[in-house]
This record gives sequence, C-alpha cells and structure tokens, in this order.
Amino acid sequence: MTGVPDRFNLGDFLLDHNLRAGRGAKVALRWRDEAHSYERLAGDAARLARAFTDLGLRMEERVLLAGSTSLAETVFGTHLPANVVLLGAAWQRGALPLPLDAIDRAIDEQPAAAMNHQAFAWGRWLAADPDAVAQAVARPEQASLWDPSPGSRDRARPVLAEHRLPPELAELSERRCAQLLDYQGPARARRWLALVERAAAVDDAAHGYALTRAVAEGWFKLLTYKDEYEVARLHLRLDLGREHRVRYHLHPPVLRRLGLDHKIAVGGRSGRVLFRGLAALRHVRGTPLDVFGYARHRREERGLADEYAGLVEAALGQLTPEGYEAAVDLARSVQEIRGYEDIKSAAIARWRATVPAQ
Repeated sequence: MTGVPDRFNLGDFLLDHNLRAGRGAKVALRWRDEAHSYERLAGDAARLARAFTDLGLRMEERVLLAGSTSLAETVFGTHLPANVVLLGAAWQRGALPLPLDAIDRAIDEQPAAAMNHQAFAWGRWLAADPDAVAQAVARPEQASLWDPSPGSRDRARPVLAEHRLPPELAELSERRCAQLLDYQGPARARRWLALVERAAAVDDAAHGYALTRAVAEGWFKLLTYKDEYEVARLHLRLDLGREHRVRYHLHPPVLRRLGLDHKIAVGGRSGRVLFRGLAALRHVRGTPLDVFGYARHRREERGLADEYAGLVEAALGQLTPEGYEAAVDLARSVQEIRGYEDIKSAAIARWRATVPAQ
C-alpha cells in the first residue's frame, strides 16, 4: 500500500497535476447542474487563496467555511443575524478568546438580544456538527427561495424547445428558464435563452461548454436583479410557520428618496397583502408602467444588462481558440458585482474599469 507523504498538497494532486498533463479543459466535477473544468477550479482556488492571504491568513492555518447567511435566512427569515452565527462558530472553534458569560452579557446589551442568543447557539452548533444543522434546516420540498416554483419547469420546456441547446446543458437551461418565468415571464426567459444559444453555437463539448455556462450564469444574474417586485415575491415564498408572530421592518427606496430616514414596521398580514400586490406587478417591470424602474439604480441595472450583452456578443463574434479563456473570464466577470444601490453602483464602476470598452 502506497504511503501518504508527510507533506501532501491536495491542490497539486487534484488540480496542478491535471493542468500539467494538458487536461485543463476537461470536466473535473459536476455540481448540481453545472460542470467545472480543471482550469476553472484552479482559477477559483487561486482567487480564494488570494482573498485569504489578503485577510492575513498564513499557510497551514485552519479555516472554517460557514454558510452563515443562508442559515440565518432559513432559521430567522432574515440575513441580519448572520454575523452573530459566525461569532458562535468562531467561539466554538476556539478562535474567540472570551468567556461565554461575557459574550452573553454583550449580546444582552444589544437590540434583538433574544434572536442573537439563538443565532450564536446556531453558530456553535454549525461548527460542532454541520451535518446535524443541515439536516435540521433541510426543506426537501424547496431547497431555497430561488428554486423554481411548482409547475414552472413544465412551463419552461415549451419555451426551451424553441431554442437549440446542447443536451449537456439541459438541467442548467431548464432550471434557469423556469426561474426566469417565475421572475417575470416568457419574454425575459427568451431574452436569456437567445444569448445562451448564441454562445452554445460557437462552443463545444471539448471545453465542457465552459463559455456557454459562464454566459448562462452571468446573463441570468443581470436579468434577475433584486428590485421591489422580486423582494416581494421572495418574501411570499418564505414560510415562517404559524408559531411565529411576524412584523416586517421596511425602508423602501422610494420613501427613502422622499426623506424617510428610518424603517417602518408592518404587521405580518398587512405585509403579505402588500407583497402580493407588488409581486403581481412584476410583469410591468421594464415597461413605462414600472414606477420603480425610473429610479437611478434600476436604470443602471438595466443598462448594465445591455452593456454585458453587447460585450458578450462582440466576444462571441470574434472568438478564436487562443481567446477562449479570455471570453470565459469576460462572461464570468459580472459575478464580482454584488450589493445593493450605491454599493452595487461602485461595484459596477470597478467592473467597467476591468473590461474592454465596447
């Protein structure tokens, strides 16, 4: 039996070894509905490593990767206690040199103390037994709020039939098309499919359709920005159970621009009525009837989608074997754009500074 060396670099064994052997474009693994090549995994690993080193992490130090935001949203219906979840995980792993009673006292002095105590306990549990936490919060009927609604996959199939896409992308295409139908309707789904089909026409299985997948995900991200209609729709999908008394604390951008400097509290029943009305209006998104669409940030998001589509179309039109990876990087580049309103605007400006002018 071959022994394991004293110093064993799993990244070199799984990634670098295959890159040196010329297998960079080959599919290394499949996760859900997406294939990942060795080159893509190596790039992702390098970006993650740079992020860790920028934070001051040194070689051979241990890292706990915790999905605190998704856990907070699932358990509490909001992302707000996500940082407290992380504190609990850090304390459980010995990375927070404070006694437990001192942390409890500190939490007691802050708003939402009851929720934060629970969030801290969930974080400790997440660090101690992540599998048990995953099982405790699992929702088999809907893995996340963004999953296609019941029946939307069936409605997506005739729309997909209008376009020529490789069978390797069937699961990805069906899922994203169904989500776009939920987001707004067939017109937006067809807009997404048109650019994805254009990418697939110049891509191939030898590359694992990496370019088409990157276009599909980047284009989907830009077409499904989180506006008032989408926030309302997602709230309606969140099942908080009958045992909780719900109040929504809202700070709508429209009222904020009119001078309102604080959140307004809305009861659970009234809030859901409001959300139903807003979600029903999602079909006017992007039309002259879209009252929210005249806001600067909404116009910026629509303009960004048009700009990305133009850049990708140009890259596809002049694609060469030597420029394939650059085209993939361009298609993926919008994944770095995150945040809302002014934070997102700054991210868009940074993105524009890194991409070639159209």
